[in-house]
Amino acid sequence: MLTKEGLKKEFEKNWKKHYEVELFREKGFIRKKCPNCGKNFWTLDPDRKLCGDPPCENYGFIGKTITKGKWDYIETWKQFEKFFVKEGHTSIPRYPVIDRWRPDLFFTIASIQDFQRLDQGNMVFEYPANPLVVPQVCLRFNDISNVGVTGRHHTSFIMSGQHAFGYPKEGYFKDRCMELNFGFLHRVMGIPETEITYIEDLWTMPDFSAFGPSIEAFSKGLELVNHVFMQFQEHGSGYKNLNTLVIDTGWGHERLVWFTQGTPTGYDAVFGPVIEWMKKQTGFQETELFERYAKLSGSLNIEDKNIQKTKEMIAGKLGISVKELNEIIEPIQALYAIADHSKTLLFAIADGGIPSNVGGGYNLRVLLRRCFSFMNQFSFNFTLDKIAELHSKHLKPMFPELSQGLEPFQKIMEIEKKRYENTLKKSEPIIIKNIEKGLNTETLIKLYTSHGITPEVIERTAKKMKIDFSVPEDFYSLLTEKHMSEEKEEET
Repeated sequence: MLTKEGLKKEFEKNWKKHYEVELFREKGFIRKKCPNCGKNFWTLDPDRKLCGDPPCENYGFIGKTITKGKWDYIETWKQFEKFFVKEGHTSIPRYPVIDRWRPDLFFTIASIQDFQRLDQGNMVFEYPANPLVVPQVCLRFNDISNVGVTGRHHTSFIMSGQHAFGYPKEGYFKDRCMELNFGFLHRVMGIPETEITYIEDLWTMPDFSAFGPSIEAFSKGLELVNHVFMQFQEHGSGYKNLNTLVIDTGWGHERLVWFTQGTPTGYDAVFGPVIEWMKKQTGFQETELFERYAKLSGSLNIEDKNIQKTKEMIAGKLGISVKELNEIIEPIQALYAIADHSKTLLFAIADGGIPSNVGGGYNLRVLLRRCFSFMNQFSFNFTLDKIAELHSKHLKPMFPELSQGLEPFQKIMEIEKKRYENTLKKSEPIIIKNIEKGLNTETLIKLYTSHGITPEVIERTAKKMKIDFSVPEDFYSLLTEKHMSEEKEEET
């Protein structure tokens, strides 16, 4: 029986077959093992010891970029598109974020999904060109609590898909893929050769219907791109080659933007004029302390069981208490989260999605209520309509269709805001009763699913009652998991 860990060990043992590409041989890359995490990686720096993946390495590009120039959100795609078109790729427009061609999915979560079709239970590929690139906007809701915190997590992002199909009859595979990767990172972006590390990994479908080696590219503590070589499928007690070999490369568009600009967080670079307006509107001013915090924030991950220890470590390095740290960073983290969530909602609504209590609409309503909760908590004096308008204007060169979503966005916000305010009016007695009884994560999830009460509202009420309570760091990921498992049970 195949297991991911078993395959990782096998691929590691046969690393020459699975990971040593022509680029590594030609340029003289050295294969090493990271003493911190144990991952195998490739580098041109003989003195490098660490793999470059946080927390093994902190962000080293903030305030001191190493690229040829600073690219904004739009320019980054132009540079990417220009390079790959010149290298024989066709550039195609994005697919909708609401997935209507895969009955098993609500949202588009990866660029390769654009071309996947289910035919009598089998995965087949339909593609308009080969090879191709696509600026695919993806929605993911498994890291909601991390958004605004780490500097790099988003619920909506562009996966700049680089795809080739059908090798060896057509397309290309590992060697050409990694040649293109290095060409863009080094020649176009200008990252020094010795500042790029390639980490070995494995990607697999849950049922092992498709899997293969993957190589992640890092620089200065930030993952920039992940190459998945879809090569194998389960067969009997082992595996065999897929009929169609596929290059599934997802470039982190937002991360490329951030890396070239070196701003304190990725949100500052990605949201550009939108977040600038929000900061000005709320009077937020960046400090030297915040920039120092931003460099360390890559080690934060809400799903990490030692998140409190990590916060204590960061606060200690900054010379302040965890309480002081939270007071400084929580308002700006809320601004970043609202900027992210409103953009996600605009894309979803423009493509026909509606917040609700069922299906994918549930995830959209979670984001919406989280926005309203933050706006109340910190008394932000702006509307989501205005933020959506700013997003639409900012992204118009790439996605002019977003302007058509502004009117339905405004109508939906009006309805949802009234529902949220009605919930707040009715919720106080319920909240007080549950606080007095004692709170746990299960109770918080029940209060949200039954009454629409967000944990941030409960936290504010508890403070008024002088009761020590803070929102569990993993609340939103647990909430999403519970909803998805219930949806699957209903389907069966």
